[in-house]
Amino acid sequence: MARFVTNMERQDCKKRFKDEKKTLMQTELRSVPREEIEAHVEGSMLALKDLLSSNTIDMERQPNSENKLYLSILERI
Repeated sequence: MARFVTNMERQDCKKRFKDEKKTLMQTELRSVPREEIEAHVEGSMLALKDLLSSNTIDMERQPNSENKLYLSILERI
């Protein structure tokens, strides 16, 4: 049951990240107000933070795609 709940939480976080990312990945950002861009950046970072912290099952392996995403974020910091 714990794995089911964890997977639901993780799917929600992934969906939030995908939704926030849509605005940020537009080809033309000049027409988007600065406040909206900042809100989407903040929302996407919160979704990633929640995704990292939603792993409540000990010793569970992270999928390689998530590991790649986390490493690329750390490289940019």
